[in-house]
Amino acid sequence: MKEVYYQIKNDIPEDSLPIALLQYTYEDFNRVIQVGGSITIKWDKDKENIEKMEDIASRPGFMFFNNSTEGMEFWSNNKITIKPKQR
Repeated sequence: MKEVYYQIKNDIPEDSLPIALLQYTYEDFNRVIQVGGSITIKWDKDKENIEKMEDIASRPGFMFFNNSTEGMEFWSNNKITIKPKQR
């Protein structure tokens, strides 16, 4: 988890807001891959953010954080277009 956290943290310029939206992918109870999971993390509270990420990773169906090594590999090998819901 720390590797994912620091990968995101290091990609954000110093002068930007110290906050980010971390997206993750999981498999729901119907075995459908869901992309919409996300948490907001603040860089000034390292321990709290790592605990949030560990909590998500321990949930049934969790697959990966989208910007992790596993996530980037998955999305490069599984090109899909996510279409917005039609009203």
